Amino acid sequence: MLLIQSAAHAPGEQLGYILMFVLMAATPYILLAVVGGGIFRAIRRQRQREVEDALREQQAWELSDRGPAAASRGEDAEWST
Repeated sequence: MLLIQSAAHAPGEQLGYILMFVLMAATPYILLAVVGGGIFRAIRRQRQREVEDALREQQAWELSDRGPAAASRGEDAEWST
């Protein structure tokens, strides 16, 4: 005897296909969010480092003999007119 199975899928099997379709459809957007987030995070870290470096340079300049106190006394040739 030949048994003919129906073409209809079981509810659990159909749910698996739906989840697979949703995952495949969402994959490019998930990748875009992950890669884009990494790029923005790297840019933000670089800007933070630049600000920290600029603050360190400013503090070193203010503490040096060519800082604002020396300029106000007219000791720095760059600032004198």
